[in-house]
Amino acid sequence: MRQSLRDRRLAAGIPYQSSVDVLEAAAAAVGIPYQSSVDVLEAAAAAVGIPYQSSVDVEASKRRARNIDRVSRRTFPLAFVVFNIVYWVTYSVPSATYSADDYDEL
Repeated sequence: MRQSLRDRRLAAGIPYQSSVDVLEAAAAAVGIPYQSSVDVLEAAAAAVGIPYQSSVDVEASKRRARNIDRVSRRTFPLAFVVFNIVYWVTYSVPSATYSADDYDEL
């Protein structure tokens, strides 16, 4: 079985730190509480004097989520109604292959 990076580093005597450990240490060094990696990156960029620009467009992500919610609010109830109509029509209509006489023989 393949060893994880953590296990290999510990076996070699190298102290292991996860990325969260490193970010928490960086946040403590800058003097801010660690909440997310974005907070640490913004604070580090401000300390050096460069503007931090995230690679994620937050507003575009929010718009996309709202659009998905809007479509889902209409699509899922409609799909539920269509499914129920097909289901009940299919199982409520008597089948031509079996009649009530067939059940009397059992």
